[in-house]
Amino acid sequence: MGEWDPWLGLPVFSLLFGVGFALLMEPAANRVPRPRLVLLRRLMALLAMACRSATP
Repeated sequence: MGEWDPWLGLPVFSLLFGVGFALLMEPAANRVPRPRLVLLRRLMALLAMACRSATP
């Protein structure tokens, strides 16, 4: 077996991440007048979790 490139899965991850947020935006658009704020809030929560898990 050859070397495995950890960046190989990045396009698939990006596609699934985008599809997931598109699926989240549809119901948010029906509930709130500004669904992008809901998306931004969720992205900030993910960023906070990523920063928290990255620090020892």
